[in-house]
Amino acid sequence: MKQTKKSSGKKHFLPLLLLSVLFYGVMLLLTLTAKDIHLARLPQVTASRLGNVSFTYLFTPENGEPRIATKQMPGIPKELYDSGQIFTVTTKVTDEMTYYYAKKISLKVDSSKENDTHYAISDSFFRDMIILSGYENLKDGDEVNLIKEEK
Repeated sequence: MKQTKKSSGKKHFLPLLLLSVLFYGVMLLLTLTAKDIHLARLPQVTASRLGNVSFTYLFTPENGEPRIATKQMPGIPKELYDSGQIFTVTTKVTDEMTYYYAKKISLKVDSSKENDTHYAISDSFFRDMIILSGYENLKDGDEVNLIKEEK
């Protein structure tokens, strides 16, 4: 009878060991993939600094003769501006991780300077990163996954 007690103890030990190994294996897998799982659930956006665009406009010099002038200025795509969903990307760095957040803004455009695809921005020093795609369902302060940063 002593031998049967030992063998029954071994029978209970093996499933418990397997269950423990499986549990810790799953926990290790979740720990290693937590960042990827988190990023996959965030809105996926692309962003860029607004580049200079060529604008043609009517210019009246001091002599009073109107002339057509061309000027390079920062421009925002008309489709983006007309949507009313203009967001910049703000960053927060903690614990060796970088987090990106959407911040809703309003931009003033120079209505006298536009072309077929862009509006001229009044603030020529505006250099924030603007979200160009993935902004459709964003709200101010949402965390986002910056999948592509265009220069």
